Amino acid sequence: IFYTALYHALLHPNVVSDADGSYIGYDGAIHRAPPGHDEYSNISDWDIYRSQIPLIALIAPHETSDIAQSLVDAAAQEGALPRWAVVNSPTAVMGGDSPDPVIAGAYSFGARAFDAKGALAAMIHGSATGHDAPTLGWYAEREHGAQYDRYGYVDSARVHSASETLEYSFDDFAISRLARSLGDAAGSATFLRRSSNWANLMDVASDSIQMRDASGAFVESSSWAIEQPGFQEGNSAQYTWMVPQDLADVIDGVGGRDAAIGKLDALFADLNGGWSGAKPLAWLGNEPSLDTPFAYLFAGAPWRTQAIIRQAITQLYGDSPNGLPGNDDLGEMSAWYVWCALGVYPQDPPVRILAVGSPMFPHSVIRAPGGPTVEIDAPAAATNVPYVQALRVNGEASDKPWFALPQRGSMQLQFDLAAAPDKSWGSAPDDAPPSFVFSPVKFPPSTTATLTISDRYVAVGVDSAKTLTFDVSNRDGRAPVIVDWRAAAADGVTLTPASGTTSIAAGAISHVAVTVGVSAGVCPDIIGHRSRLRPDPIGYHSPSSTFISWWVSLARLRTSATKAAPSRPSIPKRLSAESRYPPATARAIAHSVKMAHDCISRSVSASR
Repeated sequence: IFYTALYHALLHPNVVSDADGSYIGYDGAIHRAPPGHDEYSNISDWDIYRSQIPLIALIAPHETSDIAQSLVDAAAQEGALPRWAVVNSPTAVMGGDSPDPVIAGAYSFGARAFDAKGALAAMIHGSATGHDAPTLGWYAEREHGAQYDRYGYVDSARVHSASETLEYSFDDFAISRLARSLGDAAGSATFLRRSSNWANLMDVASDSIQMRDASGAFVESSSWAIEQPGFQEGNSAQYTWMVPQDLADVIDGVGGRDAAIGKLDALFADLNGGWSGAKPLAWLGNEPSLDTPFAYLFAGAPWRTQAIIRQAITQLYGDSPNGLPGNDDLGEMSAWYVWCALGVYPQDPPVRILAVGSPMFPHSVIRAPGGPTVEIDAPAAATNVPYVQALRVNGEASDKPWFALPQRGSMQLQFDLAAAPDKSWGSAPDDAPPSFVFSPVKFPPSTTATLTISDRYVAVGVDSAKTLTFDVSNRDGRAPVIVDWRAAAADGVTLTPASGTTSIAAGAISHVAVTVGVSAGVCPDIIGHRSRLRPDPIGYHSPSSTFISWWVSLARLRTSATKAAPSRPSIPKRLSAESRYPPATARAIAHSVKMAHDCISRSVSASR
């Protein structure tokens, strides 16, 4: 299985230039690759940036450098880096700007024989202008990028808004890392700051990543599907952990280490059950879940990473026609197997660090051309012996479930393994892998308060009024909340009062009355709207009355409840040039309110 997976990981991207180096470029013209080099395409970037690119960059740096150069060439020919390139055209089939982490991950893991400065310029150009001036007449490198720049997230009106935000945040991190490697300190700082935009979608009330609309409201969907609203090929439960650059803050956002372990355990109750979309389970047959087993390293439970990974590679992979847990996606799933079987993994590809899992072989050697030789010894290794008891790096004992990969020379990893876990190894807060932020992360206000409408469909007589009610529930809250609300109506429809403030004690419900009036002859146009309540925006007009479908959301909520973040360990000194944690202070995160829409929304339509 291992060598089959390694073979699969080396099939794509593939050469598209002819024997003489000629190929048809993205501009339709004939170009020629330099002697000794090839032009590549069929680059499934969204899939392969996670584990395949770091693997082939390490063991095949010449070819991977040509792959990166092919992306740079494409940007020069068409004006933008191509997303999910096929032959000589982008397909843009997946969200994000994934050529960025492909290039940064390739550079990080040893593929550096390409125009890295040209690549960085193309990456920065794509982040700034890719959403303004489509190339080829249709292609936008960063779809909805203008919203991402304006709000710090893509709003919920876009079908994959939440996952797209997470992808763009990681893409920005990739740009930051390459900029830092090339000596662009200012550019690195700018994009490192942007890489924390994922936190704009951390809903601390639900302890998960959720959509937000243009006015700031969290928009939650309780439906579990292969594509839950807001998420591409996944759902909130799976995507909450897809922040490889800053899992320390993700763990803070979901309630701390113990809460994170509980959520991860629930997710991995079925390793690949999430493909059906019926329940919030892991989907290790698809890319967004592939890093998630390593989130345990940040939560102080490396033994759970070891257990989950070993279960996955022994139960989900096999030497049969159905021996893959999902689409191999041009080698990504196979590359994931290769790394996991070796016992190390590129958890954050733009950073030259490997997370530690558990070796499945007693002895293995990674020989990187022009790079390091890594020997991995685990004398007790067997399929049923996954748990690390001790690790020695170059002869020195280490309790850290990660290590920095040297550029050259040799490295020896010696594992003591057992069939039972050592839950203490690698569990200290200082043992966790580094996370990367520019400044302390802040989460938006959030609350568990909910709204309920007693009568969604009402008939209001012409030149008359009707009193409607909605309830604000703080039944699940642990502290009082204050709800500020405002109402806005279409021309001819009045709401009294048009705004108000309601205080609700913990565990209580408040009833709010609004009087609605409709003037004679009013047939307001339908108002389209998406809110967390998702009502059907329908209604109709008759000579004697107007039927109104209405709903509410909140302008603002306030509460005194707080959610304190655990203190953060300092980054190891040997990586101080790579990143820096924020000060180890208890960051008070207001566990207060779900920001919501600026008005009470309703829609009225007419028919004759």
